[in-house]
Amino acid sequence: MSVRLRRLYAEHERLKLLFADHPRIRVAEAFGDPPDRYVIEYRMRGMTETKEGVRESHLHRIQITLGPNYPNEMPACSVIGAPVFHPNIDHLAVCTADVSSASRTLDQTIVFIGELITFQAYNLQSPRNGEAKKWTEENLNLLPLERVELLPRMLLEGASLPIPNPAELSAYTKCTNCGREGFALKKCSNGHIICGDCTFFCANCGRHACVACAVHTCQECRRQVCSDCGVICPGCSRTVCAEHAWQCPLCSAIRCKNCGTYCTGCGTRFCKDHLDHNARCPRCAGDSRAAFGAESGTTV
Repeated sequence: MSVRLRRLYAEHERLKLLFADHPRIRVAEAFGDPPDRYVIEYRMRGMTETKEGVRESHLHRIQITLGPNYPNEMPACSVIGAPVFHPNIDHLAVCTADVSSASRTLDQTIVFIGELITFQAYNLQSPRNGEAKKWTEENLNLLPLERVELLPRMLLEGASLPIPNPAELSAYTKCTNCGREGFALKKCSNGHIICGDCTFFCANCGRHACVACAVHTCQECRRQVCSDCGVICPGCSRTVCAEHAWQCPLCSAIRCKNCGTYCTGCGTRFCKDHLDHNARCPRCAGDSRAAFGAESGTTV
């Protein structure tokens, strides 16, 4: 795996963690596997240019593209929709030269753009928008438009989120089941590295499992269940899910619905080993004949 692809994968994992609950910044869209283009939504006080002139705006969308030479080249950042009015932003690009470098993480660039939008950051020495530069110089007493901490909560709390090194990533490059190589891989609840085509959720407990795990298909409802929710009946060897299995109250054996008998007197279901056609019911001691394979009565 190339250095660029390792970096893209690691950056995506960081962004998911850092901006999952951010009150002002949201990763609205991500494109690619691993993503190399993002749309970031900023909800904060900034300025925008309209036909009627410059006005205040509280919603801004920025596209960030990570080119073929990333991280050795800076991300390409541009505004989507209404232009942001700022000396370092024009209709072509958002200038992030003050923060972007190969040693910087993508989240730092995203936070820096938010600081530009709120005028908590600006560089009047190399402007991209002359009108915005002039406005900034004339209105320094009004700046910043909003003084707000934009660092993600996890970083403010001192959480350590290093970019994974190549050794840590190597185990995530191939699906345990089908061998697919890619980056949309994850661990199932049993620790297998799997792709999306080889994963499923247990129909009974909702557990995240995969086809590399012990998977059962219920022969009653045809649903797939995990090993904990699938039962192989000791009587007939049929596989059933927990919903279509029952437990004998005497021996605790778990069987399918066809391998049991009901007492017609009290309605209790037992293994055939404990109640046949002529035996007395071990629960009610009745002498009534048992109903084999019946679906009526009280189950246990």
